[in-house]
Amino acid sequence: AEVGAPMPFSMGVAMLGPALMKFGTPEQKDQYLPKILSFEDWWCQGYSEPGAGSDLASLKLSAVPDGDDYVLNGSKIWTTYAHYANRMFCLVRTNAEGKKQEGISFILLDMDTPGLDIRPIISIDGAHHLNQVFFDNVRVPKRNLVGEEGQGWTVAKFLLTHERSSISGVAESTANIKRIRRIAREHGYDDDLQMQLKIASSDLDLMALRYTEFRMLSGLESGQVPGAESSMLKIKGTELQQAISELRVDMAGHYAYPWHADTAVGPEDFRYATQVYNFGRASTIYGGSSEVQYGVLAKMVLGL
Repeated sequence: AEVGAPMPFSMGVAMLGPALMKFGTPEQKDQYLPKILSFEDWWCQGYSEPGAGSDLASLKLSAVPDGDDYVLNGSKIWTTYAHYANRMFCLVRTNAEGKKQEGISFILLDMDTPGLDIRPIISIDGAHHLNQVFFDNVRVPKRNLVGEEGQGWTVAKFLLTHERSSISGVAESTANIKRIRRIAREHGYDDDLQMQLKIASSDLDLMALRYTEFRMLSGLESGQVPGAESSMLKIKGTELQQAISELRVDMAGHYAYPWHADTAVGPEDFRYATQVYNFGRASTIYGGSSEVQYGVLAKMVLGL
C-alpha cells in the first residue's frame, strides 16, 4: 500500500475462505480452499438484488430443487468483477414461506454455467467494476450448497463480518495519509493551518481505527469470531476513506475538474482525485450501509 502497488482484492481469501472453513463440507474444503489460496479461482459475490440491497433478506433469486440440482432464476446486481470471476458464492431463496431469513440458502456456482448473463454497470468514476448478473434456468448441483438448506442467512452473516473488516481499508488509508502529507508538503500547504488541522484529524482517526483492527486480529488469533467491532471498523474506515479523498480534491482545486482527461491536467498527484472521490461516496453504502451497521451495533452492543 505504501508504495502504491495494486491492492490485493480477493473475495475468496477475505470472505468465502473463512466461511468455508466454518460451514463447508470436507469435500468442499478440499476442492475450493487450495485454489482460493493459490488465486487459481477468482470469486465474486452474489448478494444484492434490484429489490434487496440493505434489506438483503428480501432477496428473491429462486432456487427450485430438481433432481440432483437447484434451478436458479432471477438476478443479482452490483456484482463486483463478475466479468473476471470464474466462480460465485451466492444467496438464493429456497423457501418463500415463513420468516424471510429462514428461506435463504448459500450456494456456490461456476460462472460459465449455461443460462448466466453478465451485463456491465459503469460506475461514477467511469470504470467497469460492477455488473448485473441474470439467471435463466441456471442448474447448480445440490452438492454446492454450503451448510444446510435454509442456513444461508447464518453463513452470510458470518461472511459479512469478514467483509466489513476488509472494507475498512486500514493499510490503504495509512498509505494515503502519508501520500496526502507529501502532497501537502510539495504543493505549498505546509503553512495552511486549516489544511494541516484536517490532515491531523484524519491521522488521529486512523490511529483509533488501526488499534481497533489490532484488537479484532488479536481476537481472531485466539479463536474468536469478529463481532460488533467489524461494524465499527466498516463505519469509521469508510468515513476516513471519504475524508482523505476529499482532502486531495481540496488541495487539487481547479486541477480536479477535468477528471476524465487522457493525461494529467496539472500535477500528476491530482490526476485521479475526482474519480477516487466520486467512487468513494459509495463506500459508506456497499458492504452494508452505515445505517445498517449502526443497527447492528445497537443490537449487539446496546441490546436494543
